[in-house]
Amino acid sequence: MRSRLTPPLLFVVLIPALLFQAIGSSFKISEFAELWIVPVAAIIHTVIGLGLGWLTVAVSKPPAHFRTMSILSVVLGNAGNLPLSLVASMATTEVFRDQPDAETEGVKIISLYMIVTSLVLWMVGYPLMGLSKNKSPMSGSDEEDASGKLLTESSEATSRYSVRSTSSIEYSTESEAQEAASSTSSPSASTCLSSATGTTILVDTSMTHLQAPSPAYKPRPTHGACGQVKALRRHWLDLKVAHPWFAFVCDKVFTPPVVAVILGLVVAAIEPLADTMFGEDKALRPVGRSAVIMGNGVVGLSMLILGASLAAVSIGKSAKRISRLNIALLIFVRMVVFAAIGIGLLYVFVWLDVVDVKNKMLLFILMVQTAVPTAQSTVIIVELHGGNAGDVSTLLFFMYLASVPILTCSIALQLYVIESIQ
Repeated sequence: MRSRLTPPLLFVVLIPALLFQAIGSSFKISEFAELWIVPVAAIIHTVIGLGLGWLTVAVSKPPAHFRTMSILSVVLGNAGNLPLSLVASMATTEVFRDQPDAETEGVKIISLYMIVTSLVLWMVGYPLMGLSKNKSPMSGSDEEDASGKLLTESSEATSRYSVRSTSSIEYSTESEAQEAASSTSSPSASTCLSSATGTTILVDTSMTHLQAPSPAYKPRPTHGACGQVKALRRHWLDLKVAHPWFAFVCDKVFTPPVVAVILGLVVAAIEPLADTMFGEDKALRPVGRSAVIMGNGVVGLSMLILGASLAAVSIGKSAKRISRLNIALLIFVRMVVFAAIGIGLLYVFVWLDVVDVKNKMLLFILMVQTAVPTAQSTVIIVELHGGNAGDVSTLLFFMYLASVPILTCSIALQLYVIESIQ
């Protein structure tokens, strides 16, 4: 059985810790002047991905519940975990032998790229997938579970909003009982009226939308900082209730990962603070180490969620439901067409002289970011919204399976491009 606590744990704690550590410790704000092309390229890649995703949906015509995910699967690439693994392995090859700091440079460049992609993922992708929820028609046990859930919710709503009372009242004559029954204010209630002669009349005396009397409640007084915090929290909740747009911005836009990105940028901008938090033998070193330790659990838990989602569905039936043509076209557009556009865009950057051609790792990352498969975090987002994660997991299963040969060929071509540019 899947744990319902794992996606919220990733969303609230582990992913923010990973983003905060990656952005706050990997680069200094003074280095932004040298690598400004990286976030600009990330923005350009996002716009191109939106266009490609829209064209893919227009051609393949996926089911209505999967259209938003089809577009976002082209836009939201695996910009962090997979490129970091590639950098760690590629930095020791012969191609980068004349760049001794290739791995450190690669981590710095990927962190800059993740600033844009993380904001797009959690400020755009998260609310959009919440609106669509990726729900598809259910069958079999899923439908039974859903109907059971609806019945449970219905009974809870009935018990919450209505109070039913049944009582037995005895009357001396049958006429008095009938007269009492006819004078009841609610014809739909049910009260048992018994007469002396043994006649029983059922009268419905249900009174809806009534609130049961509750004992007098006197809130305990709060003093000092605790009372001020509680008052501030009540004021915050009242604002969210009074203004739905404010609640949407707080809950769906400025999510914990977005806040972590902003805090990481603040720490990176204050170099003494970054050094104190992530440097060796510094006062705030435990904070930085804690963020590293928590961030290391993101990949493993994400894979567990993906595997659990796949185990809960039939891959064949799910592939038919979201269209095999749509899956194949999304893989081709995301990992072949987009990769080719990324190589062409790099040549444009070189022609405009906005990249350092001697920085091979920069050239490599600008190309490989357009060739990676869809981010695994999309499954976490769908789980958080209570959508159908099985269809998303099926798409990722086939995409990552196809990425083994496709990404290998793309990297070989990208290394050839780097040598030709040199």
